[in-house]
Formats: sequence, structure tokens, C-alpha cells
Amino acid sequence: MRAVIHSQYLSVDATGGMYRRDLRLYEPAGRARDLNITWGDTPEYWEWTCVPESRFPEVAQLKLVWWLQIWGTIRAGFLSPLTSYTAYFVYKLEDDSYGFDARKVEVSVGISVVESTNVRIAFLNPDHPSNMELDHKPVPKLRDDGWFELELGNFLTESEDDCIELRMEDVKTGCHAKGGLIVEGFEIRPTIA
Repeated sequence: MRAVIHSQYLSVDATGGMYRRDLRLYEPAGRARDLNITWGDTPEYWEWTCVPESRFPEVAQLKLVWWLQIWGTIRAGFLSPLTSYTAYFVYKLEDDSYGFDARKVEVSVGISVVESTNVRIAFLNPDHPSNMELDHKPVPKLRDDGWFELELGNFLTESEDDCIELRMEDVKTGCHAKGGLIVEGFEIRPTIA
């Protein structure tokens, strides 16, 4: 992701520009979409559209896929050094969404190559019965702006040359059809103790 830094805000907008403030990192759409979405440029599978409640001019709207994979990277040098951050996947599910009731996704965030020990299992459907269990897995939370956020995990910025990778995917054997997911992007915020 390329960055343009202004005052205290960091946020990636639809054109790939970043702005510093509360250290939010978004990449909903835009120019190639600095976010990598498998089949993201294939109109049969994804549509880049305007959603009035989004802070961005475009978001990615899933029409139909079996293999769901969304990831992005950012250099740690754009973040404050020696700081702990929490990363989130920000999304909505349309009323007629499908394929998310019984399928879990893998989410992760980490420095450079994410090791398998950093991968967490979650359900995007906030009403999934598994989300009611207290087993320390990430659970979608409805935000004040009407979007859901799903925690990917935490990381510490140590070297400004480190590359932070954020990932949400369902690519395991037995994938089935999914649709109705609206992706606003990823968000990074300092971890609050």
C-alpha cells in the first residue's frame, strides 16, 4: 500500500492514500485496489460499488465465490515504533448473504510471513451459535457506524522495515459458494490495555 502522511491520521482511502490520526488502515477498493482480493477484478465475482454508509467512495461487494481470500500489507515504518497494534477486518453482510452461516474463516496479522500459530478461526456471521461460546476466538462486533469489525490479532512494531501482513480467508478443502459480503477494508488501531 502506498502512503501519504498528514498530521496524526493514517487511513488508506479508495485511491490508496493514507492519512494519520487514530491509526486506522482501510483499503476498501480503488486503484487496484492495494488490497489483494482473489478474483477481485472479475465482475462475475466482485463488484466495486458505492455504499452511502461507507466513508469511502467505493467498497468491494462479493457476488459469488467459493475461494475467499483478502489480504494486504503495510510497512511498519508508517506506524509508530515499538507500539502494540490490533488489526480488524471491517465488513457488512447483506440480508441475502449466503455461505457464511456454517463456514469459518481464518484471520491473521503478523510481521512479514504470518506463521500458522498466528492464524485464528472465526465466523463472519455475527449470529453464528459458535460466536456465543466463550473460547477466546474473535467475534464480530457491530460498530457505531453500522459496520462489523472482526479482530485479526495483535502485533508489535519493532523495525520500520518490517512488513505487516493482514489476512482473512476461506481457502480450505470443501469451500462452497458465498455471496453478499461487503468489504470496507482493514483497520489498525493502537492496542488498548
